[in-house]
Amino acid sequence: MMQVVEELNANDHKFLTLHRNWLSDQTAASEIKCTSEAKLQLIQAIIESEALKKYESTKIQSLGVGFGDALAEEVPELEWVAVEDEESRELALRFKHTSIVFYPLADLARRIEDYVELDVVNMFDGVKGSISDILEDII
Repeated sequence: MMQVVEELNANDHKFLTLHRNWLSDQTAASEIKCTSEAKLQLIQAIIESEALKKYESTKIQSLGVGFGDALAEEVPELEWVAVEDEESRELALRFKHTSIVFYPLADLARRIEDYVELDVVNMFDGVKGSISDILEDII
């Protein structure tokens, strides 16, 4: 199956903005912080609140966008891209100028939908560790 990785288009940017807005709406405006740590804490709190149902794909996608944004803030070599094949188009994070991609929306969604007990900070640290290992191998 052939995959094409491309820059985000206008619809992709709208998608990200919509989900970022939903996530920021989940906390009082005075509490919004732009740090990756604050995003991860908010994502964890939403998951633990049990108000999130596995069929609420819009909310789950918003958590994935927040998770991906937190990764991109911590690892400046990552950038949002679209990956398209014959069946779908997904947003992903790519190491700049490589074919290495991560799918934060799909990864988080899969864990939530499978009812896997989720420690967002631990997952984040694991992904960052994997990224560090890959960077060491390619540099």
